[in-house]
Amino acid sequence: MIRGTVAALGGTSVLLAVIIGFLTVAGWKNPDHVPLWPALLLTALILGVVLASYAAASRWARRTALDRGIRPTAAEQEEEKLWTVGGLYNNPEDPHVLVPKRTGTGTGLTVNVGNSKGRTAVVVFLSVVVVFPLVLGTIVAL
Repeated sequence: MIRGTVAALGGTSVLLAVIIGFLTVAGWKNPDHVPLWPALLLTALILGVVLASYAAASRWARRTALDRGIRPTAAEQEEEKLWTVGGLYNNPEDPHVLVPKRTGTGTGLTVNVGNSKGRTAVVVFLSVVVVFPLVLGTIVAL
């Protein structure tokens, strides 16, 4: 998880630098009209970078463990199937919407996307954090 977090923060930092640099140069060239679509696109890419970073780190951890002869038990393999790449819990048999985070991934709670209320919570969150700003930015840019 640490490897994934470091990669996610690095990728996010690079994309934020690109966004700020683009907006700065565009503002210098034409202060009356700064195109927002590249900034909106790069902002959406940040989510992809975070997910890709954790996916790559997870693959690396599994590969490294196998190279060192560490094999998961049957119970550990079943537990692994209940977690998504982004650290969300996916267990339709568990009625809880929020569950404790997986051991080794930090403290706090995460969402059970196997539950219909959990899926709704994720969709609402993504709508508010990603879709709404993209739509609003596009409307303002026009």
